[in-house]
Amino acid sequence: MKSYWDERLINETIKGKLESVKACIQRGANINAQNDAGNTALHYTARFGRLNICKLLLEKGADVHIKNMKGDTPYDMAEQGLVVPIHMDILKIANLLKAHIKNNISKKIRDKLNDIEI
Repeated sequence: MKSYWDERLINETIKGKLESVKACIQRGANINAQNDAGNTALHYTARFGRLNICKLLLEKGADVHIKNMKGDTPYDMAEQGLVVPIHMDILKIANLLKAHIKNNISKKIRDKLNDIEI
């Protein structure tokens, strides 16, 4: 069940209100909470070009692999945002998410290799 702060986190992200997003997180909002469409706050940062909020959410551990009801990840949403007139922050977010996905995969591979006994 979503809390008040989870819903507020998503709404404040859509509005682009960085300080309000920080307040929601401090009050216990679930960074990976999904709304009825399955979108997280990270999906909306990607879609609307909220670069500073995207960075904050990633720093706080937002999951880049969560899919919404349509099967889209935040990266997919960033790509969709590029269909509208190019917004440089959306391009930066797409690149940031792509790098974060690669880092997560690399870390998982390193962890598995460390678990192998030779």
